[in-house]
Amino acid sequence: MVPDDLKKGTWLLALSGGPDSVALFHMMRKEGVHFACAHVNYRVRSQADEEEAYARQLCAQYGVECHVKTGPFSADGNFEASAREIRYAFFEELVHMHGYEGILTGHQMDDLLETWLMQKEKDLIPETYGIAEVSTYHGIPLVRPLLAYTKQQLQDYCDANGYAYWIDASNADERYTRNRLRHSVLADRTIEQKKDMLEEVHKANEALQQHRFAARHLIHNDRCDFAAYCLESEDVRLLALFELYREKGLYGFSQRYYREIDKIIMWQDDFVQDVRGYRLVSDHTAFFLIPQAQPYADTHETVHFGTYGSYTIAEKGRTTEAVHITEDDLPLTIRSPRAGDAIRMRFGTKKVSRFFIDRHIPLYLRSSWPIVVNAKGEVILVPGLGCSYNHYATKDVIYVIQSNNTEEEICGKTTTLKKY
Repeated sequence: MVPDDLKKGTWLLALSGGPDSVALFHMMRKEGVHFACAHVNYRVRSQADEEEAYARQLCAQYGVECHVKTGPFSADGNFEASAREIRYAFFEELVHMHGYEGILTGHQMDDLLETWLMQKEKDLIPETYGIAEVSTYHGIPLVRPLLAYTKQQLQDYCDANGYAYWIDASNADERYTRNRLRHSVLADRTIEQKKDMLEEVHKANEALQQHRFAARHLIHNDRCDFAAYCLESEDVRLLALFELYREKGLYGFSQRYYREIDKIIMWQDDFVQDVRGYRLVSDHTAFFLIPQAQPYADTHETVHFGTYGSYTIAEKGRTTEAVHITEDDLPLTIRSPRAGDAIRMRFGTKKVSRFFIDRHIPLYLRSSWPIVVNAKGEVILVPGLGCSYNHYATKDVIYVIQSNNTEEEICGKTTTLKKY
């Protein structure tokens, strides 16, 4: 029996012409589910046109609308991945165009177990172990009603009822990881053994959901608290990293990678790690992902109040953000720090890098902290940290404010987090 929700509205059934999708076609039809079909002909196999003709004929026989997308299509790199993108983009387009309730696919128990084995082999943390019966694709419900059946059971169902189907010859190609696992691991398993594996997957998913629940409670406003993180088990900590990355659309990292990041977090409370256009950073109390910082250098011929990316020029501010400017100082350059930057103090010169260390400025802020340089190339202000001795005054000043954090929020913090 199918869930009552499938009997509401009209669904889009993915019809390849293989035994799984043909079985799904007839089972849904007999259960009274209303659906249209979608078939993609990639034109890469000799029998592809015949499969398309069969899909059209089957739909016509039962008065089912059939949508077909025909290649050839260009595929970069992994054909299976490219084909899936083409297929699901087509499904998505049809759902939006015709108002279908969602997508039905013929994934079955063997597909679920193959996916589980692939996840274990690749050491991945997935959204779900195996395949979920219900998920979403770009917000569209994606339902797989046949996960309780093996591939052989579905083929036997078609044979017993005289339903024709096509066998994809590429399923025998062991260059594909899925096919290799299918033939080397699952081929000799009995239905009972597969059900035992399925129970193992269910238990793994139960544990995964419990750990994910705990992991999500560690993250607030895209920030993960150090102290709470360090008190959790490794399973929960790795899932917290997974969730943090997922929010930025970062997928495909192995558990080995997450364990390496976990080691850094457990023993350091100030770090910067590059992650595909982002940086995983900390501020002594929490860690989070931010976009990669880019060097900048802005020239100001005259002083105009306003916000400029990493800094603000203002009429008011703190004493440590004030700098006295004369005509000789113009044009000003306000830029990101450079190696060797130093500022003249009353009792000598101090390197900007030393300021950062002494004031416990988090590593991730140091690369974008504004440095104010006059026309002579002299560093005259490091906002919130220090002003050159000959540019200090209590009147006729401007204020340059570091925009990401204020002095009150970050300066003077010390590392007091105990690692476990």
